Amino acid sequence: MSNNGKIDQLRIIVAEILGIDPAEVTEQSGVDHTEDWDSMRHLMIMMEVEQQFGHRFSPDDLSEVRTISAIASRLP
Repeated sequence: MSNNGKIDQLRIIVAEILGIDPAEVTEQSGVDHTEDWDSMRHLMIMMEVEQQFGHRFSPDDLSEVRTISAIASRLP
């Protein structure tokens, strides 16, 4: 999958979990920049990403990847 394809899929995942329109989600959306993206929702997002992409993140990744673009960069 291309990086743009990953970003698009991540935007949909985040929008669904946060209950917002995918058009409101950008590559820079993340824990520090997006309303309602708190630590609990971050874990929910990461678990859904793991399930949909079939990729396991390390414990360090879970705390280090805090934006859509950072998550996409760790996916194969």
